[in-house]
Amino acid sequence: MKSLVYVLIPLLASAACNKKSDKSGTQSPPSLNTIDVLPGKGGAPTSPVAGSVTTLPAALTVTAQDFECDALDYGIYWFGKGEMAQKASSKTTSTFYDPTKPTMIYIHGWQAGSHLFKKRATFNYSKADPFEGPKVDAADAWIDAGWNIGIFYWNQFGDETKVKDAEDKVWEDKSVTWQNCAGKALTTGVPKGSVADLLFSNYSEVMKGYTGPEVRLAGHSLGNQLVTRLAAKAADASKAGTIDAHLVPKRVALLDPFWSAALGGESRGAAARALITPLKAQGMIFEMYKTSDITDSVLADSNEELAALIGRTNYDLTYYS
Repeated sequence: MKSLVYVLIPLLASAACNKKSDKSGTQSPPSLNTIDVLPGKGGAPTSPVAGSVTTLPAALTVTAQDFECDALDYGIYWFGKGEMAQKASSKTTSTFYDPTKPTMIYIHGWQAGSHLFKKRATFNYSKADPFEGPKVDAADAWIDAGWNIGIFYWNQFGDETKVKDAEDKVWEDKSVTWQNCAGKALTTGVPKGSVADLLFSNYSEVMKGYTGPEVRLAGHSLGNQLVTRLAAKAADASKAGTIDAHLVPKRVALLDPFWSAALGGESRGAAARALITPLKAQGMIFEMYKTSDITDSVLADSNEELAALIGRTNYDLTYYS
């Protein structure tokens, strides 16, 4: 997972180098100066947020890595420097979010055992792995480049012993449970719908009124399926006139993506391709990065068909993580 630092930072340069939109919808090679990373520390912006509603209370600033596992907490958090974050809400204003700026939202993957450690991903991987994790806060570069950057946390839903159980929640609403501190599966406080439905509801609520030039999504491992579903839901909702076109992502990065192998039916990889193919034809840019062999197993779908469709950048690193 620490390999994400080497991908997220390269994704930022790509953002800076691609200020003009690619109207053809063709895939340009990813820039090696781009950033695709997890959130971290730094100083909060001090300028007022354009278009903010002054009558709303200010959002609480927290260290997002720590969470209270006996209460359900999911949704988008906006990041400032210093690994500080503010939970996005239509009922508060955030000093870390400006609705006129370009925006990048990262979504983590499977989070087995997170209730035991009471920690979740940030853009500074050294916090999760103090021995091997690079001491780089990837959020800082995005912020310095003038972007909003956030994470959609769903770790309590993704806290399953088997990855397939967490994956099912991305697509199905039959058994969306969350884990408390004792590891007990609960449904308390969970709205009806799959995790992808909860993500889209949260995204469309907190991004309402957004007028920035572009939204980008980056999903790691199982999170790649969530960014794919969010992109498709946003595109469909925009066509239906239920959300503004500004909320349709322009670019989606799949970071060491995982899809389970087909077990007597359609694989999740095939389902993802069915969503991505028309979106790419409409001009949405998709990119895939592979930095680890950890997702290469008999339980996984390598999805070579998708790699042929959108391309894939392979990083040959010297460690397995």
